[in-house]
Amino acid sequence: MPTKPFLPSPLFHALLAVGFSLGGPLAQAASPQVQVGLYHSVHVDEKGQLWKWGTTFHRCPAITTGQWVSGAGPERLVDKVSNAAASFTNTYAIREDGSLGYFYLSSENLFTPIEGTYRSVSGAFSHWAGVRTDGTIWSEGNNESGQLGNGTTTSSSGIAQASGSGYTQVSRGANHVLALKQDGSAWAWGSNEKGELGLGTMPNPSSLPSSIPGRYAAVAAGDATSYLIDTNGKLWAVGNNAEGYLGLGHKQAVITPTLIGSGYQAVYPGATHTLALKADGSLWAWGSNTAGQLGLGHTDAQLTPVKVGDGYVTAGVGNGVSVAVKSDGSVWAWGSNQCGELGTASKNPKMETSPVLVPIPQTAAVSPSGDAKDFSLSVLLPRWSQDTNQPVKVYIAAFLPDGGILMREGKQWVPFRKPIPIAFDEPASYDSIKISVLEHMDVSQVPRGTRIAVGYGQTEQDMLNGKYQFVHTLR
Repeated sequence: MPTKPFLPSPLFHALLAVGFSLGGPLAQAASPQVQVGLYHSVHVDEKGQLWKWGTTFHRCPAITTGQWVSGAGPERLVDKVSNAAASFTNTYAIREDGSLGYFYLSSENLFTPIEGTYRSVSGAFSHWAGVRTDGTIWSEGNNESGQLGNGTTTSSSGIAQASGSGYTQVSRGANHVLALKQDGSAWAWGSNEKGELGLGTMPNPSSLPSSIPGRYAAVAAGDATSYLIDTNGKLWAVGNNAEGYLGLGHKQAVITPTLIGSGYQAVYPGATHTLALKADGSLWAWGSNTAGQLGLGHTDAQLTPVKVGDGYVTAGVGNGVSVAVKSDGSVWAWGSNQCGELGTASKNPKMETSPVLVPIPQTAAVSPSGDAKDFSLSVLLPRWSQDTNQPVKVYIAAFLPDGGILMREGKQWVPFRKPIPIAFDEPASYDSIKISVLEHMDVSQVPRGTRIAVGYGQTEQDMLNGKYQFVHTLR
């Protein structure tokens, strides 16, 4: 059983960079939901708040230098989000008005809009695909296998429309795409090297949508795998099964949809492992388990579905990582944590073979007011010190885009040296409390994209030990 974190080879990054469940079933205005990129996760909570944790390949110390550092835990990016997805470098978000945009992780808080009005979005590697409100599918990125679905193999520098209309779902895999139409018909296009298009042939790709026989309620694309749930709740799989990735109990090639089991309502495939949700709220897993990503308390691979637990409503799969949401809104993660993928802000380079709670604070409101020269900010904070009789201390810091950190000292911004607690009266008992963290401050000289963080704890060291949350971004 491995004792070190999951460290994929450079070849894995080059060839299987989309080992995440970006193509999972994306219901319209689904909330809550989780999606997982290569080394980061995103979560839309029941309030429509978009949270992100983890990082990218080129910014992860465990990958670039071999040194592991603690993450900051979940960061709230934006509010009023109905749907989200993650890719190799980007976080995509659809706002409540249907507008789509993305955050590029080298400048996390600069939101770039994408043309059109959308109902759902799916991402993979550096690519994305979305269903517009008019039922058409639009996408962007590499097209060498025809994954844009427009009848060509010419990559587009802008967004391109796939052939057809009447679509309700789209799921982007590594180099292929699955889509569902209003009539329940499933369509596939792009690469077919492992038979992932489900057409009974391989390896010829398709640059136009091809129909998969049957009627379905959901589709989901993995790396070189495809899953379909029919209208009776039966789960079917096709594609790469070299290591038994499809959960069929064997490792033989599969080029036509093959039955896994019944009672399913959603499936979340990655490159080497898969999660699936049944109608009774039970979560099931199969495939590779080198980092404990199946959540079973060990690292043994599974060739058939094994139950993880009950009470789940949605999930996402990443590069040796799994994340899921329970019916009470709590978010749980397991597997590799080398780049902070679990969102726990742990200082230990470890993996988790069983689900652990992602510490997303229940900050219900942030109230910015005033202009840049006279800016105020109040935050509704949870009671972080419920498990202790010691009073909590809170401080404020500004994380600059260039990596610098400032702290508030009176009415001035100064280089961060150590936490300086903000004076406030903490009631003896409360669930949350509104605290004024900035009062009539001049932020006009603070760079756009600077993230305001609130830290907490009982001691200085405690407050610096990953216990801070980003609560506002200066736009």
